[in-house]
Amino acid sequence: MKKKVILILTAIIVFASSVIANQCTIAAAELNSESSEMEVANKLDSAAQELQDEAPEYDVWLSDTIVSGLSMNGTTYGDSMYKLFKEIQEPIYAELGGLILEDIPLMSVSSVWHDVVKRDFYDNQKLIYEALLMDYIKYENTTNAASFDTSQIDRANSYLIKIFNELTKKYLAEGVQNWSPEQFMDMSVEDAVKSFEGVETMQKTVKTVQSAAKSTKQLISIMAEFSALEDIKQEKIQLIKKARDAAKGFENPNNDFISACDEITGQMESTAIDVNYLITKGASAGMEKLIDKVWSGLAEKNVVLKSIDLGSGAMDILFNTSEASSDNLKLSLLYTMDCYLKTGLNQASMEYLENKSDNDLAQTFNGCFEGYVEFQMYGNKVAKSWIGSVTDGGVLNHAFSYIFYRENLKNASELKSLCDSQSKTRGQILSILEKYQKIYSGQYMKDEYKQAMSVPIMPTPTVDPKDYNISEGITSPNQIGYSGACSDSAYCKLFEDGTLIIYGSGNIDNNDFLYNSDYSLNDIKKIVVSDGITGLCDGIFHDLENLEEVILGKDITRISNNAFSECEELKSITLPEGLTSIGESAFASCWNLNNMELPKGLKDIENNAFLYCESLESIVIPEGITVLKEGIFNGCRSLKNITLPSKLTKIEFSAFNGCSEMENITLPDSVKEIEEDVFYFCFNLKNITLSKTLTSIGEGAFSFCWNLKDITLPDSLIQIGKNAFFDCGELEKIIIPKGVTSLNGTFSGCTKLKNVTLPTGLKKLENGVFASCESLQNIVLPEEITEIGSGVFIRCSSLKNIVLPDKITKIGEDAFGECRSLTDITIPNSVTQIGRLAFEKCYKLERVTILNKATEIDETDEAGNAFAECSELSIYGYPNSTAETYANKYNIPFTSLTSIKAGWKKNSKGWWYQNSDGSYPKNQWKKIGKDWYHFDASGYMQTGWLKLDNTWYYLKDTGAMAKDEWVDNGKHYVDADGKYVPGKVKYTEGWKKDAKGWWYQNSDGSYPKNEWKTIKGARYHFDANGYMQTGWLKLDNIWYYFKTSGAMAKDEWVDNGKSYVDADGKYVPGKKKYTEGWKKDAKGWWYQNKDGSYPKSKWKQISGKWYYFDADGYMKTGWLKIGNIWYYLKDSGAMAENEWVENGKYFVDANGKYIAGKKA
Repeated sequence: MKKKVILILTAIIVFASSVIANQCTIAAAELNSESSEMEVANKLDSAAQELQDEAPEYDVWLSDTIVSGLSMNGTTYGDSMYKLFKEIQEPIYAELGGLILEDIPLMSVSSVWHDVVKRDFYDNQKLIYEALLMDYIKYENTTNAASFDTSQIDRANSYLIKIFNELTKKYLAEGVQNWSPEQFMDMSVEDAVKSFEGVETMQKTVKTVQSAAKSTKQLISIMAEFSALEDIKQEKIQLIKKARDAAKGFENPNNDFISACDEITGQMESTAIDVNYLITKGASAGMEKLIDKVWSGLAEKNVVLKSIDLGSGAMDILFNTSEASSDNLKLSLLYTMDCYLKTGLNQASMEYLENKSDNDLAQTFNGCFEGYVEFQMYGNKVAKSWIGSVTDGGVLNHAFSYIFYRENLKNASELKSLCDSQSKTRGQILSILEKYQKIYSGQYMKDEYKQAMSVPIMPTPTVDPKDYNISEGITSPNQIGYSGACSDSAYCKLFEDGTLIIYGSGNIDNNDFLYNSDYSLNDIKKIVVSDGITGLCDGIFHDLENLEEVILGKDITRISNNAFSECEELKSITLPEGLTSIGESAFASCWNLNNMELPKGLKDIENNAFLYCESLESIVIPEGITVLKEGIFNGCRSLKNITLPSKLTKIEFSAFNGCSEMENITLPDSVKEIEEDVFYFCFNLKNITLSKTLTSIGEGAFSFCWNLKDITLPDSLIQIGKNAFFDCGELEKIIIPKGVTSLNGTFSGCTKLKNVTLPTGLKKLENGVFASCESLQNIVLPEEITEIGSGVFIRCSSLKNIVLPDKITKIGEDAFGECRSLTDITIPNSVTQIGRLAFEKCYKLERVTILNKATEIDETDEAGNAFAECSELSIYGYPNSTAETYANKYNIPFTSLTSIKAGWKKNSKGWWYQNSDGSYPKNQWKKIGKDWYHFDASGYMQTGWLKLDNTWYYLKDTGAMAKDEWVDNGKHYVDADGKYVPGKVKYTEGWKKDAKGWWYQNSDGSYPKNEWKTIKGARYHFDANGYMQTGWLKLDNIWYYFKTSGAMAKDEWVDNGKSYVDADGKYVPGKKKYTEGWKKDAKGWWYQNKDGSYPKSKWKQISGKWYYFDADGYMKTGWLKIGNIWYYLKDSGAMAENEWVENGKYFVDANGKYIAGKKA
């Protein structure tokens, strides 16, 4: 059990890290800003409240669950357990006990207590009640030890959350910035205990358990386990106190019972939990130890109890016999105790319901509820013992025969079974509680639990046995209209009410039986396929016009192709849990099918499975489905709500085509491809969340989604198909991801589209991309675009300004046709062709500048020439150019461009920029050199702050747009695109120091944590809290050494020369330190390198002189021949250089080489 707790502790710490550490960081950052004390206090309160909201009080939550069932996201799973418990019929032990107290003789068994109870006890019934209560508590603990341990793990987990919540609130209040659960767990036990000094709710627990903890992780674990067990102890105390108070409130108080309760609760309150026993043995053993100590305490006060060992035989020792006479007394006493416990439970529930925020009241209610459930199980155990002792051949006394009559029982065995059944029911209630606790301790509601809790009270619909009894045959109050065989081993019967029963075994390979009968297919209204039938042929029930309901047996694993297609009146179908596949067009044109629950084990749904199911409103696709196949929900015009599986990768052609009532849908992040026409004609679709890994959107995928106003395309997207967003009339803005390189008809008919951001890598705008985008006024074309295709901007009637990039070679037919607000455009030198009607009916177009002398201008005919009906047009171009020829032919004013030099101009109003064609930019951006500039409507360069399309930019005094820098005297920041970033704080990059050590602040205010960082050529490592580390550090099984400066040591001896690290900073184990220098032994001189090696058969330069060492490493002297060259080595071993040697006989040059024949 301890291992399990530790594992869950780890999970809780991870959870606490992600939730609580984030809250702490946010709150700390806010505290660091310039806030008033009041604002700081408010933020602390807000953060604390958020933490409280993250993990509601365990006992309050559990009480709500008992009272009203499990509520998650507005849905309640399961009925009220308290209601279920109260509605269960009076338990057998209580009913029998009531009869005994009425002194009705049962069999020949006397109920005279004088003959039953030992004389020592008779005058002190308080001891009897003490013994019974303690026996019950012992029974409760030992009978369900495994269950008890499991529930304690869950409760301990909830305490882990509480502990970290309390710590977080403490640190927030103290203004600690860098606290995290991981950091806390690395503290020593002593420091951790000190940290709890400011947490009042944890003080007593810490003091109790601290001596048992060897690490902070163990301290936290023990605190949680101890608190959980202390809760159970208090619940038992409260249970008995509530029963005691109930007894006191009766008209004739039972003073013996009240005294017994006081004795037990007093002893339990004064008995401490054995912490070491809890740690070593577990929760159930820890509680058993506590109970034994309480019993010993009670026994010290009464010598009679001291002679009894509490346990399975305690009651038999207490009473004279284990026979019925003893059980008589037990039952009657248990009956009175049942009254007190039940009354106490009801009182606890009312007190809680009056104040549902009180955790103590919630805890009391929970304890009373679970305690009373266990008490009933304990009572039934005594009842079964009594039944066994009074039965004689199955004959029972007349006095309690009415019990049998009420329950329709035949003998004592059945009465015993009834007791067993009640015990089982109460056990099931406890199991549900444990399941709820497990769900809560994990914080999240798993799908399988949701499913389990949502199972209806009634079983899965089956044939009503009152009407149809399928065994040796079928009998029914309804008349049979037809019966016959479906196959060799399967049969069918049709009743006059329209119910067709198919039963037997095996597959049905054809549907001839439907057509070979003497009844009309229109008679069939309901079909029930019984268990045993394993397969149905393709189209088996196709076109049954009046079929309304279908129930399939558990052995059907696949619904065949066209199985129910065109069953237009089919409204509901019950599918078996074992179903794995639904065939092609299985439910196509089932117009009235409005209720469909797909089994969790479903793996495949084939093409057009639900085609034209026009009444289907909602559906949940099981997790086993990875592809939504072609046309699966095509024409399901009422489909509003759909839940997609988390591992879905692809949505095929027309999957949701015509789902006109769909307004919202979220695609899981596993989806990579949306094929053609998937959401075609979903004209009420307003919101869609696309997968973050989506790479492709197919042709027409969102065509005619008239109400789609906003959509975010993920960065992963690389392909958008033709007409993908055709006629999305409400779409106002779009940002195309950087991976997309071409667009074709994509946004044609998007009449409200105003803001478009195109990626820098876009190369082609193909046919009609922005056709009829009537609200589009400005658009910036990326520099890599080479072609503007046919009709790209046709009927963009609001388009005023557009700059064509210098790489465009062709302007297609109708490219700017009917752009009636366009006044000026420059055709760059790269353009070689202007297509037919390219600028037709641009009525306000006043100036076109064509920079290429040879640009081909289409003039197929006079009516269809490139600038047809541009009545205000003047063309600017070079002499003898095709532009001049065209202008002269069509009587268009032509202005010849002289050698105008592009550049900046200035007049009294300001700076402006003249293009090489004499034009100048107006009300637009222009890139000049490496910088962007913006010019106003009159063409003058702008400076300072500028707001365009709800985005602020800052233009320097030079007019250049600021990028990725602080502006306006360092007050504000603009990003790499020049856009203002609100709320960004300016930080000074560099080293910082506080009481805990050195840390490094980045320019964006962040700081490295648990990572490497290179600063001015040196490498540093920072811990999880961001502090610079020094000394030895192990990372990925490699040791590194950091100097006192924090810089990583490289290729040197460290730690006072004890260890060596290589050029990468990695510790080299076993390496010895050597002193570099000359050494001498009996054979001569040699030289030791710093790594312990020595040169052999090689030259080595030492202190500026060259020496040669032989094959054994010894220094050479005298003449030395290497190859064909002689060298002279002096007695010191140093090579002679540029001097006479051997008393002036020979000369060696500056490289030490002997020069033959040289004379002095």
